[in-house]
Amino acid sequence: MAVTPQHLLILSYYFPPSRAAGAQRIQNLVEFALEKGWQITVITLDEGQGNPIPLLVPKKSLGKQQLRVYKLKHLTALQTKAKASASSSLSDKSYLRASFWILCKKLLLALNVRLIRYRFTTAAKGVVITDTPTMMISSAPPFIVHEVALKLKKSFPELFWQADFRDPWVYPGSVNSVDELPENMSFKKVLCNADKLIAVTRGHYEFLQVLSSQVSRSAEQVVLAPNGTRIDLYEKVPPCQIDGGWAINIGHLGDITYTHRNPKSLIYALADLKPHYGRVAMHFWAEITPYTRWNGESINDMVSAAAMTECLFIHEFVPRQQALSFQKNLDLLILFALKQPVQIPSKAYEYLVADKPILAICEKESETYRLLSQFDGVFFATDNSQRSVSQALDLALAYTQELKQQTEDIKVGRKNLALLAYQAGFEKILASAGQSSVI
Repeated sequence: MAVTPQHLLILSYYFPPSRAAGAQRIQNLVEFALEKGWQITVITLDEGQGNPIPLLVPKKSLGKQQLRVYKLKHLTALQTKAKASASSSLSDKSYLRASFWILCKKLLLALNVRLIRYRFTTAAKGVVITDTPTMMISSAPPFIVHEVALKLKKSFPELFWQADFRDPWVYPGSVNSVDELPENMSFKKVLCNADKLIAVTRGHYEFLQVLSSQVSRSAEQVVLAPNGTRIDLYEKVPPCQIDGGWAINIGHLGDITYTHRNPKSLIYALADLKPHYGRVAMHFWAEITPYTRWNGESINDMVSAAAMTECLFIHEFVPRQQALSFQKNLDLLILFALKQPVQIPSKAYEYLVADKPILAICEKESETYRLLSQFDGVFFATDNSQRSVSQALDLALAYTQELKQQTEDIKVGRKNLALLAYQAGFEKILASAGQSSVI
């Protein structure tokens, strides 16, 4: 007699081929659950790379269709266009036109939030009624998906719901007690109504446990499931040539447009150290527009002022598979993780298993520091001042140069990489099905 597989419903803004880092966690969870025999439905946003919903994606061929992905239409592209038009108008000093586009952006934001909430709710409700999933996971941010899941939980109380916090909604230190939170705050309602809460770092896990105990919930309500990665991530990644004949190639792949990822100190630090280390190049693969600014400065301003135009290169943002190829072939990898006290960028795990030297710019008290400090070949700047970054970069370059003298394809030789695997945490998530802790 055939056994009916368990069915997992996932609500997530991001899912491959999305560029967002959060998409990778969901892809890993989906692939892990598929291997365990689960049927999966993912409801996500349509970022323009696929077909209209419903979209059937035969990701795994395990007898019959086990993965369905519903991609929802939205107005985010129009928001982005309005934002770019506002920036362009301000740059041209066309203030009336800029005011118009800023107003458009605000109106589109308000409308888009309502549209996305409605479409997530409608699609998810249809799946719950038709397929009666075993478990629902809402993965955020954006936290609107938790609000949608909360509404579904109230309509279908028997539906087992886990709220996955890739980033904190409420940060440790911002509150000490649940009583400090507004009664109608969505986070408080999620805390009280989700069957399980999923945290990705130890610090956030312990914080959620404290808050859960204050609303008479069991400590078992909170599950620790780090992002992690596959230990064999780079085994089938093809080599990718980095042109220029540089002795050492330093690189960062991903978004650096946030203020706390200002590359200025890094650029100036390399300018000071370059005479000592010779032919060293720095590369950024990122989506940087002519209007991108850090404290009023463009990256071209920084590069010109530091006299680094010949050895600093800005490349177009690349898809994940190509990014892995570059990470595999760079000599020194850069990680920005400031102002993320209880988060660990997924890139940190990927960098570690790439087995390349790492320069990490993060606070000493952060979860990123806690993770990376367990491994060799990692150098820390604990703030983004030129002095701190220069000291760390000097040590990292000396270490990289020494490895490079031994072999062209440098490897740190890190041990205990099995600690970075995500499987144990994801096993806890799937094993939780049916273990409701709601009182």
